[in-house]
Amino acid sequence: MKQPSERNRELIRHIARISMVQWSEEPVTFVSGIKSRVYVSGREELTGDTDALFVIGSAIAHAAFMNMDPVNLTARKKLILIGIPTAGTPLAVAASLAWRAVMSDIRMGSRTMRTEIKAYGRAENRRWVDGEPRDDELYYTVDNVITDGQTKLEKIAQLREDGYPTETMTHIIVVDRKQGGVETLRACGHKVITLVDLPDIVEAHVTQGTWGPDRLKRYRAEQVEWTALHQ
Repeated sequence: MKQPSERNRELIRHIARISMVQWSEEPVTFVSGIKSRVYVSGREELTGDTDALFVIGSAIAHAAFMNMDPVNLTARKKLILIGIPTAGTPLAVAASLAWRAVMSDIRMGSRTMRTEIKAYGRAENRRWVDGEPRDDELYYTVDNVITDGQTKLEKIAQLREDGYPTETMTHIIVVDRKQGGVETLRACGHKVITLVDLPDIVEAHVTQGTWGPDRLKRYRAEQVEWTALHQ
């Protein structure tokens, strides 16, 4: 496993500090069907802490900028971050605002994606995403976590339904649970950027004293069991 950069070490410290990654004595079942005692949130504990929100937003914006194709950079395309609902929505907004504070000549904004298509209003507004794709914009999705990748594939299909260029979009994910999701998306031809790995955050909790060493041991046992089932 690669060592986190200084930027990502700061990110990991904040994620652990605000308990964005949480522990449950009873295993939590995710949409994927995978069970774990370690759960990634990123809702009220993140949106209620402006320092963490700024640090994570800055990291997302930096990742988007650093992975721009030089052609798009030269063309001065506006970067648009689409938050995967619901946890990804505040992350996309935070990233666009954080980037504005440090790089005002590179335009970056965000759009809202729905969990359900609107069943009311004007017919042209009955979409998954507020706003249609434009030629002068470059699109990314943003989400808090990836497990097996199936939810992301569903959302990508919805974006394609709305006319977004999913074949050229990049998907930025804050926490990779290291359970096959990134590999699944890449095997389907999608570009994925992850910021931090879940095992590093669990270790940070222990280092910072917020979790005891027994939790790290039990989490590692879960990883071994999952790996054995999926080899």
